[in-house]
Amino acid sequence: MSQDNNILLFGNGHLGSFILQQIPQIKWTSRSKKEGIKFNLDYFENFLMPKYLKTIIWSIPPSEKTIAFLKTLPTDLQVILISSTSVFSSGHINSETEKSPITKNAIILNEVESFIQKRFSKKIIIRPGGLVDDIRHPKKNFRHSKEIKNSHHSPNLIHTEDVARFISFCVDKSINQGEFNLVAPMEHTKKEFYGQFLIQKNINFLTDNSLAKSFDISWMKKIKFTLKYPDLFDYFKK
Repeated sequence: MSQDNNILLFGNGHLGSFILQQIPQIKWTSRSKKEGIKFNLDYFENFLMPKYLKTIIWSIPPSEKTIAFLKTLPTDLQVILISSTSVFSSGHINSETEKSPITKNAIILNEVESFIQKRFSKKIIIRPGGLVDDIRHPKKNFRHSKEIKNSHHSPNLIHTEDVARFISFCVDKSINQGEFNLVAPMEHTKKEFYGQFLIQKNINFLTDNSLAKSFDISWMKKIKFTLKYPDLFDYFKK
């Protein structure tokens, strides 16, 4: 059995569809009986983990039941967790920055990250910025909004395909340890970036004295990973 066939993707949502395009040989879960391996986190007690699996990719949104399920897994399993940059609040963030979650989801993610770090010997934590692509077009982020806060800050975004590409990169390169904050470099402010889509919409661009959030992505060069969509401003300008 190939290495890819030893991987199970939990969560075949929007990101999951991109992951399966990059690594089509892997197994994946679904709530449906018709396709995939049936799995429902709400009833995880009924799930029988296939013994041949060596790696799981966890791409299910944060839940109070996530850790309870992870406790049932063997500790020699490799876990690739798709977390979020929301576990940090503000400031320039690098590999040494302490997490400071504020929202409920971010707090749960932080707890899941800590649990995985302690329980599993092989673990990769990937923290993407906001996912954007042709389906999740940035202009949709504010379709029901009348204002954009911190419009003088730069948005922390990443193309969904680049997240899937990085997961595939980790598998291909046999990376089994690390925490990676995955965002595309952005020199434009939120006003400049989103303003190009919202020209016809009456929306207020608010500013304040809050500290911006930015990320050190020099690690990409160190491990020789390159983004396919490094310039999101130019990409969505087309």
